[in-house]
Amino acid sequence: MNSKFNEVLLNQATRWYARLRAPDCNDAERREFQQWLAADPDHARAYEATVRTADRITQQIQFDPRLRALADKALANTAMSDQAMPDSQRVTPSQMSGRCAAALKKHWRSAAVLVFSIGVAALFATRLAEPTTGATPMFSHVNTSQREQRIELSDGSILHLDVGAEVSVVMSTDERRLELSKGRAYFEVAHDRTRPFSVTAAGTRTVALGTRFEVALLPQGVNVTLAEGSVAVTDVSSLDSWSEMLSPGEQLQVHAGSQQRKKAQVNTHIIASWSSGRLVFDGMPLSKVLEEINRYASVKVRLGDTELANIPIGGNFVAGGDSNEFVETLAAVLPLRSVRAGANEIVLFQRYETTSP
Repeated sequence: MNSKFNEVLLNQATRWYARLRAPDCNDAERREFQQWLAADPDHARAYEATVRTADRITQQIQFDPRLRALADKALANTAMSDQAMPDSQRVTPSQMSGRCAAALKKHWRSAAVLVFSIGVAALFATRLAEPTTGATPMFSHVNTSQREQRIELSDGSILHLDVGAEVSVVMSTDERRLELSKGRAYFEVAHDRTRPFSVTAAGTRTVALGTRFEVALLPQGVNVTLAEGSVAVTDVSSLDSWSEMLSPGEQLQVHAGSQQRKKAQVNTHIIASWSSGRLVFDGMPLSKVLEEINRYASVKVRLGDTELANIPIGGNFVAGGDSNEFVETLAAVLPLRSVRAGANEIVLFQRYETTSP
């Protein structure tokens, strides 16, 4: 597949971006946009490129008078070129020509006009929200407790935040946009074909319409795991980016600071068990099991012998359950002993069998 977008496709994507943000955009147009988006994977990639460009320039245009002047000039050019554009380059000839340019011109004083060039194509789009009054509010959620946190969003979607996780949420009439800045979160997305649901994390964007998936920020990168439905994961760091579609039971592992990524088949019930207050393990090394257990425990369990680290563990435990009971369960089936080291720590050592002389 050609990784570069042609002028026609970029113009279509940019006009859809502007049209969806026009105050008179109706449900029929939103359904037509979804049909256009689903018609070709390159359509979704071009639209994602437009959104990324809009996000970047929206921030800059408020402080750069040269960019504002360029945007003002672009509006005039857009109005003229839109009327002269051949029908083959228009998305919806009856709706996306004069109406789109008129909407751009009408809302210039209250909009952040976005301008970006790629090759011979020019992208023009608007953020049709007042920069001060009337702006779509952003909400931040931080889980400082020792338990998974369940949050119901305004659209009916459910957000499960793990311990220490942080996420920001923007809900508008045309999009549902979240950014995970720390930890991991599990999303149960309410179906709404007119408002794509996206989660940005560590240079990736995961887009879904109605589905269940997990996004986890790790030291080595970001993992996206799909439990139900379908999602598209894209790179947001450049226009010449990659895109991956996931099916239920698939996990995409994206390495930090590189384009390296890998798909794997996983047990989503095990991976997302924390979101229901349980920790399920099936052959996970003891060192990794303790990382999960300690995430929720007030009394931490440590390894005193590194030889125990790779012992495979299976079981179903309560997240934040009694650490003593957890250790007793392990000791009943494994050759280890425990030593209490202060009020908030238990250390595990190997248990050696002794023989009588």
